[in-house]
Amino acid sequence: MKAANGRLPRVYGTSIDRAGYAIAAGGICTGALVAALVALGGQHGMAALGIAWALGSVFAMLGITAVVTPIWLAVHALGWRGPVAAAVTGAALALFVFLGAQTHGFGMLRPLPPSGTALAYRWISAVATSLICAAISAAIAVLMWRIAYRRVA
Repeated sequence: MKAANGRLPRVYGTSIDRAGYAIAAGGICTGALVAALVALGGQHGMAALGIAWALGSVFAMLGITAVVTPIWLAVHALGWRGPVAAAVTGAALALFVFLGAQTHGFGMLRPLPPSGTALAYRWISAVATSLICAAISAAIAVLMWRIAYRRVA
């Protein structure tokens, strides 16, 4: 059945093994990001960077499996299987998680500073850094999508 623009719609499918490879790739990329952040923090020893990469990779794979998989299943079931859906989902999840972490659960877990100016700067900083993390997460999500999905004929 042709779409409104006269072309056949793109249909993507995946399998459990490709989903596992995608989780591994996402974890490895996130581990590399953690190692880069550790290097920017002043640790330049190969052992420190290797440990940072290994721990970052393992915890990222656990996080992807625990947090992202249920949402991915819902998005997959709705039929949103393209690279744009992957990028938007990855960016939205990262934005929510990082913004919540930097604002102490959006202000619910620990009181934020009472000063209005300090509070405004904290939120501006949290939004800015969360947007950067969301952009990186969107790129990792597209990489994971590319590994997990193939076009179905």
